[in-house]
Amino acid sequence: MIDKQDEVFTRVMNGVIADFTESGVSMLDEKNFASDTSVMPSVFPHVSIVQTNSVTLRSSEDNDFNENKATLTFDITVYSNYQGGKREQCRKIMDSVDKYMLRMNFIRMNYTFAPNLNNNAIARLIAKYQVVADDTNFYRIGR
Repeated sequence: MIDKQDEVFTRVMNGVIADFTESGVSMLDEKNFASDTSVMPSVFPHVSIVQTNSVTLRSSEDNDFNENKATLTFDITVYSNYQGGKREQCRKIMDSVDKYMLRMNFIRMNYTFAPNLNNNAIARLIAKYQVVADDTNFYRIGR
């Protein structure tokens, strides 16, 4: 199975943290990010980056049935409880996430706010991305 969880997580987290650093002071840091899903994050804003699927690209298999490429799916969720505009804060963070995902050749499959049933004071923005990957590269999926 081709697993790019750690690589994508690190690249996106570092990029987003850099985007939200002003005058040497980071408004986001590693504690705001997780590589798993959470029903109720303990720190806000919160960004969850999870590889949810890895499907062998059958046309890339060799005669020994080795997986050379796979279609990967990542779910990214941004949570905010910011009193001054939680939905806007989610959008700003997700825009930064989106920039780094697209730079890695991912395509965005959806981008939507979802109700947070546990606490409606928290906004939750979800995006799903896909890419074809091998051991070293990411390839944009043709439409």
